[in-house]
Amino acid sequence: MSTDRRRAVTADNWGKPDRNEAGEPICRWCRTVVRPPRRTFCGDACVHEWKVRSSPGYVRERVWKRDRGVCRLCGFDVGKAERGWRRRKPRPFDRYARRQWRAARPRWEADHILPVADGGGLCGLDNYRLLCRSCHLTVTSAWRKARVTDARPPLLASSHVTSEL
Repeated sequence: MSTDRRRAVTADNWGKPDRNEAGEPICRWCRTVVRPPRRTFCGDACVHEWKVRSSPGYVRERVWKRDRGVCRLCGFDVGKAERGWRRRKPRPFDRYARRQWRAARPRWEADHILPVADGGGLCGLDNYRLLCRSCHLTVTSAWRKARVTDARPPLLASSHVTSEL
């Protein structure tokens, strides 16, 4: 997922599409000529690709639909658990019960299969998977442990310091 939500434009061109040498508007994604009635993208496929790389909410929506609310690792049906959670909603005036109810909500994550730190950023939907919260924590902690041991310089990997230093 990119943190770059739009391409940099000057103040004079804000909200106006980029143009080619002939002055025709070009697509923000594939850089081909845009035909009316469209203004900034040439088609729905380019809009989709742009949103996947710039809108976290869109990514979560698409991953949820594709994976049907089921964790890719353990098979836990987050959608079914969420529907059951909603049915147990307490009365509005019981603040303690509502707080407990909100904390018990089944959570899920749209996880990068290839982590962003390893080059998985600005990817398409094929690098995302739906994981329940516990699987996501397990995968992330295992990745962090592996990264720490791999990132250590050889000198620091040993438990003793030589006298040559």
